[in-house]
Amino acid sequence: MFIIYTRRSTDDPDNQKNSLEYQEAQGRKYAKDHKLKVSDETMPGMMDAGVISERHSAYKSSALSFSGAGMVEYQIERPKFMQMVPWLLEGKYEGAIVLCWDRISRNEQSDLIVKEMIDKHGIRIIFVQADYEKNSAGALHRDIDGMFARHWSRHSSEKVRETFKKMKGEKKFPHQSPIGYLDISPEKKDIDPERAPIIKRMFELFATEPEEWSVGQLTKWAEKQGLRSKPKRRRRTSDEILDGKVIEEKRTVPLGGSAIHYILRNRFYIGEIRHRGEWKDGMHPPLVDVMIFDTVQNLLTKGYQSAHYVDKEFFSYRSLVKCKCGRAFSPSRSKKNGEVYYQCKCKGDCQNTKKHVSEWELIDAIKQIIGRIHFTEKELEEIESGKNAGIERAASLRDQALEDLNRRRKVILGKLDYLKKNKITLLMGGATPAELKEDKDELIEELKKLDAEGSAYTETEKEMVEFIITFSEIVKEASSTYEDATDLEKHRIARLIFSEITIYDGKVTYKATEEFAPLLNRPRDANGGPGRS
Repeated sequence: MFIIYTRRSTDDPDNQKNSLEYQEAQGRKYAKDHKLKVSDETMPGMMDAGVISERHSAYKSSALSFSGAGMVEYQIERPKFMQMVPWLLEGKYEGAIVLCWDRISRNEQSDLIVKEMIDKHGIRIIFVQADYEKNSAGALHRDIDGMFARHWSRHSSEKVRETFKKMKGEKKFPHQSPIGYLDISPEKKDIDPERAPIIKRMFELFATEPEEWSVGQLTKWAEKQGLRSKPKRRRRTSDEILDGKVIEEKRTVPLGGSAIHYILRNRFYIGEIRHRGEWKDGMHPPLVDVMIFDTVQNLLTKGYQSAHYVDKEFFSYRSLVKCKCGRAFSPSRSKKNGEVYYQCKCKGDCQNTKKHVSEWELIDAIKQIIGRIHFTEKELEEIESGKNAGIERAASLRDQALEDLNRRRKVILGKLDYLKKNKITLLMGGATPAELKEDKDELIEELKKLDAEGSAYTETEKEMVEFIITFSEIVKEASSTYEDATDLEKHRIARLIFSEITIYDGKVTYKATEEFAPLLNRPRDANGGPGRS
């Protein structure tokens, strides 16, 4: 009683030889022609009327391990094959009919098992397309077939990898693109009209309002917006794998925090693809502006905490107000009068006597601090009186900086000119075209940076001084209208000015942000002008 073993390579589905139906038909024809009886036994998930059918990639190698007792173990990733081997060794069946050598063996480890069954245990493995004599010539024939089977497997795998490399070198992307793009073809990755706007908005929210959004809150926001994964087939169960079942139905699932973090880090969204370990320009259209993307990367490294909770009520100073002991003041709304209060559960050894403050107390304190930012009348007089001298000093410094930039620019242009004029000489001296191109690209990139640095000096010194004075007047106006702002506006202004607000024994202190520290920390004048609280 024989069984028929068939295997289809999932890497070469178009090859008729790989067809399970073709292999079965050839096996049954051989059995009929040679008067061999094929089992009619059926085992759900394993065998159907004496035929074992298996689908598996030929590119994967079996796992190899060594035990402490000097034993070598193989982990063959073909469950049906591994079940068939003991049946044959136990004599449950007389043997197996296989189309050819590469259908039952796909690597050196499988080769060894099949050869052991044939040579050491006398198991009849019959090959439809080959007849191996039981002598050294037959063994050589079998070894050659096995060698060519492995060579074809490696060659096919190599062709696939080289094709992918070639496509990426041509700015194509042969793999599935990330969510937000449609996979039309390797050279055509269109923007997904359904998911792309949500992805783009996530980048914008995180870049422009980092204090309000964390990755966790963006995940909740994206789910409420209906963002889900690309349609994909579910994983097959063990029984379905044994049964050779192919899952056709595709489904989508909500994205988790790790998926959102991966999206925010993925340079594919600015039009780049990863090739040979580096990110390079791709053929697909960018979804996110480069400046926004770079801003998001900087913010992710800083580990911003979110003040915006998708599933909670919004409060202006959540996560901003703390006690000296490090504990935060948590907001809550009174059920009696609707007013907002902030309360702190301080550490056991904390001596803070003011652990409960109303939002209006905070607003009044912040309003007074904002009022210290603008210049006093005396400071404005000093600015006006020394403006001309200051402008002259600033202009001199600017001219020196521009002169330095121009010198550096001339050096780079000289190097570029040298590369252009002496390209042949450099190549003859051993330089490669790739090295010359890399040197040229580096010089051009450095030139762009210098031009960008130089553009910062285009504004006149007079305009800068006038801007500072105008800014002071705007801040002065803002301090008087702060209490009338919306909750979100109050939050944004506070986050713009303060990195931290501390309440201890009823006294409000603060740490100013880098941009406002010079203004808030400047010494008080004789009239009690601006200074730090």
